[in-house]
Amino acid sequence: MSSKKSPKKIILIAISLLIIIAIVSVIKKKSQLNKARKSEEEKARIHLYTVTTGNIQRSMDYLAFAEPEKDTMIKPRISAPIEKIFVDEGSMVKEGDLLANLDTRELSASKNEAFEKLEALKFSYSAKQNAIKSLKFKLDYAKRDFERNKKLYDQKAISFNKFDASQTNYNAISQEYESAKSSLKSMKSQIKSTKSVLDRINLNLSYTKIESPFSGIIVRRFFDEGALVSPATPIFRITTINSYKLSFNVSQDESILIKIGTKLLYNFNNKTYSTKISNIFPSLDNNITLRVEAIIKNIPDLIDNTQIPVKVIFKEKTALRIPKTSILNSNSVFLIVNGRLKIKKIKTGFKGDNFVEIISGLKKGDKIANEPFLTLNLFHDGQAIEGE
Repeated sequence: MSSKKSPKKIILIAISLLIIIAIVSVIKKKSQLNKARKSEEEKARIHLYTVTTGNIQRSMDYLAFAEPEKDTMIKPRISAPIEKIFVDEGSMVKEGDLLANLDTRELSASKNEAFEKLEALKFSYSAKQNAIKSLKFKLDYAKRDFERNKKLYDQKAISFNKFDASQTNYNAISQEYESAKSSLKSMKSQIKSTKSVLDRINLNLSYTKIESPFSGIIVRRFFDEGALVSPATPIFRITTINSYKLSFNVSQDESILIKIGTKLLYNFNNKTYSTKISNIFPSLDNNITLRVEAIIKNIPDLIDNTQIPVKVIFKEKTALRIPKTSILNSNSVFLIVNGRLKIKKIKTGFKGDNFVEIISGLKKGDKIANEPFLTLNLFHDGQAIEGE
């Protein structure tokens, strides 16, 4: 005889099954929700920055003009015809190279005349010196004779005529001696003057050799051989090659931060080079700005008057750093801890153009969120992220 389940028992079993099905459904739904939330959190992608030690710079950008470091008009120091020219436009020259000779005939004639005059003066001067030595001997003898006769005359041992004769002789020789010394002094002055003339002629003769003041290229030649030139007329124009100066103007306020030796970066043909400020002086255009110069060398393909972007480094420091964009309003950052954002207070030091020095709050190797300020404010403390 088969047993039959009571209706009450069947109902209980059915209710139990429904409860089990509901519990399983809730657990499954909760799991699906958790997965959905997790999936949503994984969509919060963010750029990360690893805290490290690096260079922090405070700088200012300018636009500079490149021009030859030296650009000079070569003028003669004397007036004379050009005798010979040794270079032409486009010639490459080195410092001290001979560029041209001026005619020396007139100067050479003046030199010979001055030399002959100097030799004659020297001869006369020597003769006069010998004459003075002889006169000095005579003067000493006449003086002793006069002094002896004066004593004898005072003692009434000799006549007045003999005393007067010795006095007259002494006075005459004394005058002759003083005249000779004066003449010798005049000759000495003439010798000195003639030597000065000769030295000036020799100097002018050295000026007849027109030499290059520095290494460079002759960009202009203004005269041909035979032309009469003077100190007011340039013969050549020469500029340096592979050596340029960058020049730009800065305001007086900015100039306080700049000094000779300040670091300068410049970019040319997609390459960045480094140099230092070499000169600072008032601008010729006005008294509001200052003109700044820096020398650069050996830059391929650089030509005159090229505009070059430059960056003046007012101050720089190597320290633990983070980007300025990663800092929140409250002087804090989003530190990444176990895949989530955590607000972390920091203490900062030197602030550069793009980076800030970290004094405390972070250590080397920490990872932080690094996004534009407005983007950072869309995130919240504890948010799960996926960094890039």
